Amino acid sequence: MDETLRVPLRELETSDEDIYRDAVYQGRPFTGVAWGEDGRETCELSYEEGVAHGRCRWWYQNGKLSLDEVLDHGEIVESTSWWAPGDVIHRREAGGQVQYWFRDGTLALEEGENWRREYYPSGPLLEERRTAPDGRSETVWYGEDGTWAVRTRRAPKEPGKRLPPDPDIEYNDAYIQAHYLELLRTSAFGHHFLDWLFRQMEPKKSWFQRWIQDKRPKTLSAEGREMVCAMIACEDLRVKWRGITMAKQYRVKEARPFLEQARSVRKKPPGEYSVTGCGTDYAWTVGEAADRALRELGTGD
Repeated sequence: MDETLRVPLRELETSDEDIYRDAVYQGRPFTGVAWGEDGRETCELSYEEGVAHGRCRWWYQNGKLSLDEVLDHGEIVESTSWWAPGDVIHRREAGGQVQYWFRDGTLALEEGENWRREYYPSGPLLEERRTAPDGRSETVWYGEDGTWAVRTRRAPKEPGKRLPPDPDIEYNDAYIQAHYLELLRTSAFGHHFLDWLFRQMEPKKSWFQRWIQDKRPKTLSAEGREMVCAMIACEDLRVKWRGITMAKQYRVKEARPFLEQARSVRKKPPGEYSVTGCGTDYAWTVGEAADRALRELGTGD
């Protein structure tokens, strides 16, 4: 017969910062199972001497599992979580491998001790990072057709140095030139694109070096200005927004007619969030951003 003590969660005292720790029942560290509601979800949590140990589960209001974890004295050993409709979004297996899925069940990200792969929503590989035992790492970003676009190699931080050395960055110039509008649909490529543009103007300096020295170009090349105009004309709202931002920042006066057309777009770009929960929302509509850029550029030549 199971003699495990079961108590309502509301009768436990737990840490304000972590419900899995410092659980006290009737003045003593709790051992047993607590069940009840916490926020909008229902849970069943196993404890040993006041610390979560064993299986802990959470359910949505519709009765479907939200989170199923196995803990070893407060440390997560295995974990699986689901979107509300029931699709798996995250799984952490014993041994440390982590996987995330998009809502449609397509693999979004997988990560091990010394490697990480991120995928496009359509399935192809977007980014791959590998770290060697000596701390050297290589990261490669790909286009949706599988062609590499950016490759960075980073040496380990030297003893006594506060920061690691600048990465060695290699660009697939011809591919970026032909496919930059598609690449810019992902936030992962945004900062690389700006660095790539600057390197066409000053090949010997990295974007990071210019930033530290406050010697960033105040304008773009003719080719760069033409690309910004193409970005604003793009149908993808995220690419359009990035083009508007660059037109304002680098005073691309050739972009005025494209900005005028963008003023009629009264939608915000979709928020950019990864499956890990990190990301951001856009504060203004595309039209509002275009208005701001036009005011910044003025009407004169």
